[in-house]
Amino acid sequence: MMKILNRNSLLFLFPLLLAFGCKTTSTIQSVAREGEDFSRFSTYAFIDKDRARTVPGVNPAELMWIPPIVKEKFQALGYREVPAEEADMLVSIETEVTGGREKSGFSIGIGGGSYSRSGGSSVGVSSGPIGAGYIEQSTLSIRVTEPNSEELLWVGWIDKLENNKFDQEQFTSNVREIMNRFPVQ
Repeated sequence: MMKILNRNSLLFLFPLLLAFGCKTTSTIQSVAREGEDFSRFSTYAFIDKDRARTVPGVNPAELMWIPPIVKEKFQALGYREVPAEEADMLVSIETEVTGGREKSGFSIGIGGGSYSRSGGSSVGVSSGPIGAGYIEQSTLSIRVTEPNSEELLWVGWIDKLENNKFDQEQFTSNVREIMNRFPVQ
C-alpha cells in the first residue's frame, strides 16, 4: 500500500515540478558584419532619437541607463564621441514589443478512480495558468551602423525583457553584457 501511495504522490508532484520549473528567460546575442575590420573606425555618435525605433511600453528610465554604458565601453575600446556629422559609426538604441506570456500562477485539477476487480487506482493531475494576466515582453537592441549607407556593422540585443520589471542593477548588467560582445579593434 505504501508503494502505491509513493507512486501516486510522484504522479501528483511531477506535473507541479514541471509547471513551476518552466520560466521564460532572456537571451543576449550579437552579430557583426562578416569580415568587418573595426580598427578602421575611431569615432561614434548616437543617432537622433527621432530616427530610432522606440516603442511605447518600455520603461523610459531603462532607456536613460543605456547611453552611459555604451559610452564607457566605447571609450575603453579607444573610440571618441563626436557630432553625428563627423562620426565613423552611428549608435541607436531601439526597442520593440515582441509579445509576451501568461502571468504566473497555476490551477490544479485532481481526479481519481479505480479499476479492475483486483483493485488499483489512478490519479490525474492537470495544471495551467490562472487569471487573465499577460506580461508584455520586448527586445532591446543596440545597433551600430555606417553613417552614409546606414548599413549595419554590429547589433547586440536582449529579448524577452518583461516590461513590468524595474530593476536597474539587473538591467544595466544585461546592457554591459551586450556591450562586452562588441568586437575588439
